[in-house]
Amino acid sequence: LLFNGEVTIQRNGEELGRGRDGSMIGEMSFIRGGAATATVQATHPCRYVNWPKDELSSLLRRNPSMDIAMKHVFSLDLTRKLVGPDETTGN
Repeated sequence: LLFNGEVTIQRNGEELGRGRDGSMIGEMSFIRGGAATATVQATHPCRYVNWPKDELSSLLRRNPSMDIAMKHVFSLDLTRKLVGPDETTGN
């Protein structure tokens, strides 16, 4: 979770997008499994929260309601990344 700052998301040297305050990073590889398919690089100083994949998976298996809530957060974040913030919020 990018708490604050800004990052670029790149694949093969091409910028795919940017992440800013509140963005989830690495959710695609977490959801799908396997290695990350993009590289994230800070463009400004950042603060973030990092959960090791195995520990987060274990926590979510033990807490079904937290698992549902986290999947909801991932869904909202991915939708915002795909369609843009204005279309997902109606603003």
